[in-house]
Amino acid sequence: MKKKKLIIAGLALLAAGLAGAAFAGCTAPYQFEKYTFNYGGTSENDWRALEYPDTSITMDGLVQSEEYGENHLSFSDVNGVNMKVYAHLGEEGVFFGFISDDKQVNYNTKNDVFNNTSVEIQVAPEGTETLNSNVVQLRLGANGTPDQWIGFPSDDRKYAYTKKYIPSMGVVHIDGELNKSANGYSVELYLPYTSIGLSDRPESVVCAPSFNTLPDPNGSTRATWTMMLGCDLGQPATWYVVDDEGMTAHTAGFKEKGTGIA
Repeated sequence: MKKKKLIIAGLALLAAGLAGAAFAGCTAPYQFEKYTFNYGGTSENDWRALEYPDTSITMDGLVQSEEYGENHLSFSDVNGVNMKVYAHLGEEGVFFGFISDDKQVNYNTKNDVFNNTSVEIQVAPEGTETLNSNVVQLRLGANGTPDQWIGFPSDDRKYAYTKKYIPSMGVVHIDGELNKSANGYSVELYLPYTSIGLSDRPESVVCAPSFNTLPDPNGSTRATWTMMLGCDLGQPATWYVVDDEGMTAHTAGFKEKGTGIA
């Protein structure tokens, strides 16, 4: 199976504040279809028990070059915390691997996932221009707590996504100990194509990865939220393309594959 990925050049964009801040960057008005909320399954078993036919990848939280290749996207926050993101189009779903050198890997169970050390990624079929039910946002905290959302606005319309169980899977590996001492952490996420409304393996999908930091294990609010410059969470047409050739971007001047930044 081909496992080609890309190193993409980019600058980090820091956006501090609550999750609602992600909605503020949109320049065009949203048009949402009617949606009936459905929780679906929410147990921990639902999050971790998905099967996939890709025998070359083991979901253990360790992002191995033998599984994902050497190429990757790399960006850092204003404090120098770096995140590398790998991707692989599997037979029945897309795999994402995150590697962070964050040495303050913390999780406060009183906080939402996004107010902890955590990763986030938005995923949609390529060609998607506006948020809809086939746009998925996955979050995974450093303690393994998941959060899943779809592209409809919350009831109070303060955030562009609504929480909903989406079939998906994620695993965290910490190089050290949570809330104590660590040399970094890594995350693997798996999202079946059916979770974004696709019945067959696509030629490509689009995604927008980001990450949060929490230096104080007793803190109540994340210190930073960082994503790649040029991505607007409300506009999938600005997201990075993942295909058998790697990832590229539509905006911020990135018209071709870059050499990447470490």
